[in-house]
Amino acid sequence: GKKYQVKAHRPAGVKITTALFNIPALLKGEWDYLVYVRYNEKYVIQEIKRIGRKKFEKEYGNRMSLSLKATEEWEKLEVNNGKV
Repeated sequence: GKKYQVKAHRPAGVKITTALFNIPALLKGEWDYLVYVRYNEKYVIQEIKRIGRKKFEKEYGNRMSLSLKATEEWEKLEVNNGKV
């Protein structure tokens, strides 16, 4: 089967760093797909995106971190009423 690495983000209401992932640490794990889940302040899912490992390594493997903006090109998964 496929292995998924899931990362989530919920705004805290205060300005924090825009970096989402530590890429070198992330690449040490064994996964086929990286899934990013963005919640609102009430923990309702706003969006879910995913990217395959090979594409992730090709596009971001030489970076130290990744911003939210970088996920704009990832595959969007459908969310209905806060559920996948």
